[in-house]
Amino acid sequence: CRAAYNPIGFWNTAQQIHWWANQFEVVKVVAAWGANGKYFPEQCAAIEAEFPELWCWGTTSDGLPRHPLMLSYETPLELLKRA
Repeated sequence: CRAAYNPIGFWNTAQQIHWWANQFEVVKVVAAWGANGKYFPEQCAAIEAEFPELWCWGTTSDGLPRHPLMLSYETPLELLKRA
């Protein structure tokens, strides 16, 4: 992923994600990029700026929203604490 020229893609902007969220009348937006977010800080910051209320399954030691892969099914959602 990190070796790709543009791993995020040209059409996956924070504004485009917001547009789709509006189209589907999304109630909660969940951030879950995990530790890989440190490799894409501009994109993560843009998503955080686009959505004033982001949810997550807790944060990593770096304060990034945890990825659900290794989490228990009982892990509750919580509001993402902003830095």
